[in-house]
Amino acid sequence: MINIIKQLEELTGLTPSELGKALSIRGNTSTVDSGKLIEWQEERSLLPGWAERVATQWIIELWQNEREQCGAGDLWKTDTKYSKILSFLTMADIVDIMKKHKITNNNKPNGS
Repeated sequence: MINIIKQLEELTGLTPSELGKALSIRGNTSTVDSGKLIEWQEERSLLPGWAERVATQWIIELWQNEREQCGAGDLWKTDTKYSKILSFLTMADIVDIMKKHKITNNNKPNGS
């Protein structure tokens, strides 16, 4: 199985410390220290369910943002990249998360 925390770090370019803070903010939980994040990346400890959900949602947001910015000729490449990362999900899971994301984004000022 692909390590979703490693993938998120690669996609965002954030350091483990920055990524831990961002996951904590997105998950509305206490700050994840970089040591714990590294344990999750190296699979030395189990990734909590909340962190997996938050990371998955974030990757889907990145996917949608990348799709919106690329040309029609690059959609296949973009979709393939992200579908490999999220291969542990069914398409129904992904569609459900995308719907929730769209609803959330539509409720924000200026769609941001």
